[in-house]
This record gives sequence, structure tokens and C-alpha cells, in this order.
Amino acid sequence: MEVKGTTSDGSQVILTRAEVEWQRKFAPDNSVVVHSIELDRTVPPATATGGVLHCSSLWNVADESLTVISYIHRTGL
Repeated sequence: MEVKGTTSDGSQVILTRAEVEWQRKFAPDNSVVVHSIELDRTVPPATATGGVLHCSSLWNVADESLTVISYIHRTGL
């Protein structure tokens, strides 16, 4: 079971390549999203509170639901 936590409303989460591969391997029993987490960075260490638990059994990580947000460029140096 993968748990993704976010301070956003949960309509989008950032997944690494490895997380996408993991999600696809273990579907359909593969996801829990905790959204709307409140993060207090004014104290060390930062503290997280609250959040809304959203369980999604069949979280289908389809290609059309993914957006590329970065690439690695090999400069040849």
C-alpha cells in the first residue's frame, strides 16, 4: 500500500517514476491519499497536522492521467 500525502486539495499528486511503476504493479490494492495536510514550518522539525484520508481501490495510473514535469538531460560532460 502506497500512501501519498499532500498539502493540496488532493486533485493532483506528484509521483516519481518508481511510484508509477509500483502503482501499476500492485493495482488495484494500491493507494491511499491524505490531502489537505497542514504543515507548520515555523518550528524545527516541521510538523504536519490534519489531513483528509481518501482511499481509492483501483487507482489506475493511466498514461493519459500523467503529466511530465521534468526530464534529465545528459550533457555529455
